[in-house]
Amino acid sequence: MDQGRVVEAFRLEAGQLAQAMTGVSAAEWGLPTRCAPWKVSDLLAHVRVVIAWLPGMLAAPA
Repeated sequence: MDQGRVVEAFRLEAGQLAQAMTGVSAAEWGLPTRCAPWKVSDLLAHVRVVIAWLPGMLAAPA
């Protein structure tokens, strides 16, 4: 898969995640996830950190 297709797939996934997170209530942010011991807010924070690494990873040699 070429880099352009990877970026487009990621863009679509990120859009779906943003849409899903828009509907999360204040109480739901504190619920546990299947990634114990993380709560919903912890898991989203982790995803945001990893997303920040993406440009550097894509620019790095394979």
